[in-house]
Amino acid sequence: MNRRGFLAALTGGGLAAASGFSTHRPRLIDGARRGRGDPVSVTRTITDESITYDADRGTVRYPTLVGSDGPIEHESEPFVLWANRRCASVGSEVVLPAIADRVDGEPTGIGKGVSGTSFGLAITVSATTTRDRDGTVVSEPSVPLERLVAVTPASVSATIQFDGREHTRHVPVFVEESEVSYL
Repeated sequence: MNRRGFLAALTGGGLAAASGFSTHRPRLIDGARRGRGDPVSVTRTITDESITYDADRGTVRYPTLVGSDGPIEHESEPFVLWANRRCASVGSEVVLPAIADRVDGEPTGIGKGVSGTSFGLAITVSATTTRDRDGTVVSEPSVPLERLVAVTPASVSATIQFDGREHTRHVPVFVEESEVSYL
């Protein structure tokens, strides 16, 4: 590549970056597809007495190890970091009910979770097929993958309220297909 071609490519890439336009869209969660359904929202007030807010430091103290008699170990972190994680968790709780409403019934073989990505936390919906030791299908999702992607919310707008503070995060939702086998 000559100097002129290099500068043109560099300038074009700089303009694309400055304008927010990208010709490359990386896969954010390997093997997963973004939900295409209408977004949903949830608001939850956190009332857990084992979680406390330190206004002087702007931190939240929460249990990291809980025994039969209650919390054993705690950790503290800035409110925004804790709230982002909590929003993802709260948001994950409304995804499966939204899917059930959109497919007119309780789907089977479908689960949900929260996964870390390069941009933060995302909600994952997993369609799991189970096989026995011989490879025969024992159970499979009751909703075909394409339909599941179409009805899964693209995102959840999750708001948490805690100790006079409020935090909202728009959490993306991805659909993944998995297969498990008996050992």
